[in-house]
Amino acid sequence: MADSIDALHQLLAELANPAGQSPSRPALEAMLDAVDALNHQPGIADQLRAEVHAAEQAGHLHLRQVPLSLLRLLLAMVQTGAGDE
Repeated sequence: MADSIDALHQLLAELANPAGQSPSRPALEAMLDAVDALNHQPGIADQLRAEVHAAEQAGHLHLRQVPLSLLRLLLAMVQTGAGDE
C-alpha cells in the first residue's frame, strides 16, 4: 500500500513540474504497477480510497478524478518516445 502511495506521489510531483516536462518512465511504470496491484489485491482499493478520503478531509490532498486512461496514455507516449520532442 505504501508503495502505491509513493508511486502516486512521485507521478503527481512530476506532472506538476513547472518546466512542463513529461513524467519519467520509472514514475509511470511504478504507478501502473501500483494500479495493477490495486486491481488484483482484495481490500487494497478500499484501503486506498479510505486514505485518500482522509487526506482530502484533512486538506492534504487536492485531487479530482485522474483517470487510468491518462496514466496509460502517458506510459504509451514514453514507450514510443513521443515525450522526447
